[in-house]
Amino acid sequence: DTFDRSQYIYNHLGENLAIYFDSINIMENALMNSKTHRENILNPIYKDIGVGITWGTFQGIRTQFIVVVFAS
Repeated sequence: DTFDRSQYIYNHLGENLAIYFDSINIMENALMNSKTHRENILNPIYKDIGVGITWGTFQGIRTQFIVVVFAS
C-alpha cells in the first residue's frame, strides 16, 4: 500500500523487518542467518533500497524498529 500511494513504479519489491536487536552487528548476523532475509539482501535484481529506523513500544517493550525495503 505504501508504495502504491507513493507512486513509486516497481517491478520487484522485498522487505526485511527487524525488532528487538540491541546492536546493528547482532541484527546483521540475524538477518544474514535467516534464509529469506539473506535472499533479499543478496538478490541482484534489486536496484533501490530504503531504510527506516525508529524507536517505539511493541507488546509493552521499548525497542527499535528497522525496516529495509528493496525494489527495482
